[in-house]
Amino acid sequence: MAKQVIVYIQPGCPACDQEKEFLSQKGVEFVARSIGDVRALEEILMLDARSCPVTVINGDVIVGFDQERIERLLGIT
Repeated sequence: MAKQVIVYIQPGCPACDQEKEFLSQKGVEFVARSIGDVRALEEILMLDARSCPVTVINGDVIVGFDQERIERLLGIT
């Protein structure tokens, strides 16, 4: 079963850029949503997140670029 991956990003955020690059290199399909969009900002606030990136993998929320946890949730190395 494919995992749904959403990454909330802020333009100019180095950690956001690192995470997007990491996911791309691993071949992980993801949707990037900029918090410059009011709807995306409201969504991460509802997740009680206050910094970027915020990653949602099948309902699991990760605040910040936590490569180890992302790998574990996606089953990749």
